[in-house]
Amino acid sequence: MAQLLNLPGVEIPATASSPLPDQLLSLRELAALQQAPKRQPGTDVTVYATPVPAALGLKDHMFVEYDDGGHQLIARGGPTSDGLGNLVWGTLNGSDRVQAAVTPADQSRDFAAPRRVVDHRFLPNVTAGEAALPARQEADRVNQGGDFYGLWDSNSNSYAADAAQSTFGRRVGDDRTPGYWTRLRHNMAPPPAPPRLM
Repeated sequence: MAQLLNLPGVEIPATASSPLPDQLLSLRELAALQQAPKRQPGTDVTVYATPVPAALGLKDHMFVEYDDGGHQLIARGGPTSDGLGNLVWGTLNGSDRVQAAVTPADQSRDFAAPRRVVDHRFLPNVTAGEAALPARQEADRVNQGGDFYGLWDSNSNSYAADAAQSTFGRRVGDDRTPGYWTRLRHNMAPPPAPPRLM
């Protein structure tokens, strides 16, 4: 059982050093918990970057996490195709498009990825869902648009920067996150590219 310091203004009976059989915490621990600083209601908005394996760790993919202490959401963009070969081919022939979504964090491909913080902001008195609303609206626009997916310009980093811009008041990104400077245009989707010829 953890030993706690005497707390000013809190009287603990001498018999309160060990918890009762049906208690998880002793009275001393409960008193300390009551005096502990409380988290201010609100949401941490963090833009993370994770290494892109195909770029040999030289470039990173950005995503935005919204965490209010009870709920975590992740806003992420990506190409419409899966797999490195399809990504490269889709980028070369112009058939790949940017797509985006805001999902519960544990359902995102980025949830357990190694990451670094690109930027962070705390929004007081706002839930994660409320903080992520602009990112959801941006994802809806992106998914209706026809922005080509490019490795160095319009891509997942463009979406993350677009999604975070309303929160941070500026584009978020750095030299390891190519495309963050590109604002997605939300053009109408062009016709699909011709099928891949082997």
